[in-house]
Amino acid sequence: MYKSDAASRPKSSDENLPIVVLGASAGGLDALKAFFSGVSDEARCIYLVITHHKSEQQSMLPELLARSSGKRATEITDGMAPEPDCIYTNPATECFITLEGGKFRLLSACEASARTPSQDGGGNPPMKVYHPIDFTFQQLAEEVQCRLTGIVLSGSGSDGAIGLRSIKAQDGMIMVQQPESAEFSGMPDNAITTGLADYVLPPEDMGAKLAGYLRQCETLGLSKGEDELVSTDQLRRICELLQDRVGHDFSSYKPNTMKRRVAKRMALHRFRKASEYLEYLHHDEDEANHLFRDMLIRVTEFFRDPGLWDYCRNELFPEVLRQHEYSEGFRVWVAGCSTGDEAYSIAILLNEVLREKNISRRVQIFASDLDADAISIARRGEYPAGIVNEVPESLLSRYFSYANDRYKIRKSVREQIIFAPHNLLKDPPFTNIDLISCRNLLIYLNQDLQTDLISLFHMSLRNMGTLVLGPSESVGETSTTFKTLNSKWKVFRRNPDILSERASMQHFRGRRRTDRSLHHTPATAQPLPRDQPAIAEKVLKLLARKFAPGALVMSERGDIFYLHGDAGRFLEPVEGRPRYNIFEMGRGDLPRGLPALMHSAASSEGRVVEKKFKIDPSGDSYVLVGVEKLQAPKSMRGLFLILFHDCETPSASPTGTEEAEQSRDEEEPASHVFELERDLEKSRASYRALLEQVENQNAELRSANEELQSTNEELQSSNEELETSKEETHSLYEELSTINSELVEKVNRLSDANDDMANLLNSTAMAILYLDNELKLKRFTEKAKDIVAVRDSDEGRPIGELAIHLKGEELIEDALSVLSTLKGIEKEVTTKQGDWYLMKLLPYRTRENVVDGLICTFVEINEVKRSQFAESHSRELLSQLSHPFLLVDVDGVVVQITGAMAKALQVESQSAEGMRLTDLVREQRSSEGIAQCLNRILEGSQKTLQMSVRPISQNKSDEAPTLQLEIRKLPAGSGEPQLVWVGLL
Repeated sequence: MYKSDAASRPKSSDENLPIVVLGASAGGLDALKAFFSGVSDEARCIYLVITHHKSEQQSMLPELLARSSGKRATEITDGMAPEPDCIYTNPATECFITLEGGKFRLLSACEASARTPSQDGGGNPPMKVYHPIDFTFQQLAEEVQCRLTGIVLSGSGSDGAIGLRSIKAQDGMIMVQQPESAEFSGMPDNAITTGLADYVLPPEDMGAKLAGYLRQCETLGLSKGEDELVSTDQLRRICELLQDRVGHDFSSYKPNTMKRRVAKRMALHRFRKASEYLEYLHHDEDEANHLFRDMLIRVTEFFRDPGLWDYCRNELFPEVLRQHEYSEGFRVWVAGCSTGDEAYSIAILLNEVLREKNISRRVQIFASDLDADAISIARRGEYPAGIVNEVPESLLSRYFSYANDRYKIRKSVREQIIFAPHNLLKDPPFTNIDLISCRNLLIYLNQDLQTDLISLFHMSLRNMGTLVLGPSESVGETSTTFKTLNSKWKVFRRNPDILSERASMQHFRGRRRTDRSLHHTPATAQPLPRDQPAIAEKVLKLLARKFAPGALVMSERGDIFYLHGDAGRFLEPVEGRPRYNIFEMGRGDLPRGLPALMHSAASSEGRVVEKKFKIDPSGDSYVLVGVEKLQAPKSMRGLFLILFHDCETPSASPTGTEEAEQSRDEEEPASHVFELERDLEKSRASYRALLEQVENQNAELRSANEELQSTNEELQSSNEELETSKEETHSLYEELSTINSELVEKVNRLSDANDDMANLLNSTAMAILYLDNELKLKRFTEKAKDIVAVRDSDEGRPIGELAIHLKGEELIEDALSVLSTLKGIEKEVTTKQGDWYLMKLLPYRTRENVVDGLICTFVEINEVKRSQFAESHSRELLSQLSHPFLLVDVDGVVVQITGAMAKALQVESQSAEGMRLTDLVREQRSSEGIAQCLNRILEGSQKTLQMSVRPISQNKSDEAPTLQLEIRKLPAGSGEPQLVWVGLL
């Protein structure tokens, strides 16, 4: 039901080659070509191209990329092992790509969903949206880790934006196409919005950057896990620079994690030594911000770890919501909320439990994080469309609205959450919390700081409060401050019988308060002194000038930072958790009267303002309190110095002088009270006038709000219709863009094929005419100009309008006959110039066997006709010879015969040619003797033979006379047929 981290799988043992995954959609073909045009062979990496194009036909993308890049490109098949410097594309069918054991695997939607266990323990339905780029980024990031580079190119939608978080978590590199250079900027815009991109470049500039980065990674040995690039001292100096530039201390983070992040930045900037990068970091202020953001990996998603959310929804949340009445509401603190995915997940499930169990509770969630950019994303509450694979459909429709290919959390849920930048290491924690969720944050901190934070969470929680940690985190095996509720999902309950383990908290609290003035504006926090010894020294000097009365130093909010002398007797602890605040701990009239005195001191330009306060309500003791707002030294500017002077208690029988002083003392408070009452009345009058004005404005706003709500409902209805149309249009645009790119390539190839065909036809020296069904000229060869008077501009004209050079031939009639009968015509024709051609007219059939005109071919046969004429003349001449003889070939077939010989054999000359000699004559003894004689002559055993034969008379009634034949072999030249001469003696 919910999406979780992919299960751990064994890493490939193959060569540690980097893998570059390029995600593209509509308009991505041009971007891919531009990218590969700038890629050099020295990168030695594997390129995997993932697109959205779905078709039943085989994709042309590998062929197009191979042609533009000069690299081998192929479509992935299941079990294929990748090779370096090759381009692999996903099949056109709907499938998902992953890498297992060094080989590609093709997964169906059901198989891909099965990799994330379902929330209810059953089988997962197929993924609700086809986001192959997100899936491939996530799977390969876990498989190859820092060797992965993710590139997002042109495309509509938001595919790839969610997968980038997995790449960044594994220290991979991310490139995004510059939106201005993209035909469709949806995917690049969403990727840039995540704030995770290392480079935003035009695609033609990416190749050089990629090659430099991969070369530097190989030099630094990042893919092999080298961790000695940065020394401990260099890491300490980097932490100091970060604290000075961005105001956050990373010295308590785990060193190995920080070293990997620093090494990644070194590879991006092509530094080989940490000292070089340290120098660069010192001079470039922007680099400190980039390194700071890399330290804060936004590894989060909706309903991460589905088993935990099952447990929360079915067991934990119903139980804790029924425990108490929660008059202040059910308070939740999500520490390290990143982009707000987990905070919204908790809010959604809490609302679901309240709705299902019919419980009425006010839910208030505080979500904090060190990353201000991530907090801005969380406040907007807008997420890529890919979250449909993380959020169940029922919750998606109930708590989200869809617009502009993004999902936005509904206002009712958004108003339950307060997002705020917060530093756990130095800022005060949230208090009176019922549930704290701090998942996958402690693993980045050292053990001492983890212990301190656990103590901090214990103090922040109410009695029986709940703490939820990440799967690799714990409160400590020996800790007694928490009881384990669920050991598998690391859910703990605060132990009310054990005080917080605060042995190490003094150092921790001092660090949190340190340098607070450097990173907050005066409106939100007061500047604090840098170190305790310096405070003591400066305060003692000030008190020495004031004759060292009891005193304290505090902020305008009443937080006490230093006590001197017997000032502690004017304070008393209150029930509950100790708070060093004078407004909570002050005795007598101090908490009520001190704010007015501080206000007067703040406007008195450094002068001391004094007033008497009654400290003990049951007694008559007074204290003279002096308040001064400090202007110097600079480190204490804005703080207040409070001085306490004891006043003598009035005697029972005062003297005259004492009576006068007592009278003045009594008059002064009365006059002061009168002034205060007069100011109060003025304030009340102003307040009433302001209240009336506000009420009038509120009435107008309510009226306007009703009108806006009515308009908004109409706009919402129209917007839903537009969104539906927009989704269909986007899908159509993607298909059309991909098809258009392929068609452009096909047109280019067709143009090349036409040129090849034209050259081929012209080289054959054949006259060819292509005619359509209306006998209009479609195409012709150069030789056709000898048959028809045609020019290049005559294409499309009827053949009947052109001059035909054939003599006495009806080309038009023959063409119409072929079109009507669909039977070809073959005949010999001659031109008016006397040239002979063999004309063939055949129907022109398409691949669908549809007749679409006819093709006319004219083969020049002048040589053939001349040979025929010569043969005819030779036969005529031979027939006139008086000597009887004939010529036979090696098979005994009569080739030529004279008229005299035909007469002797009693046959016609024309009928005799082509007959066997054995069919014309027979030897007196047997007819087989003629064949034997011919064989001996041809073999050369005898040069001349004579034999007696009798003609086989064609008229059976006639008696044929005996003839004497002489047989001899005629000489033959090279390539000429062998003939035998047979004559009468």
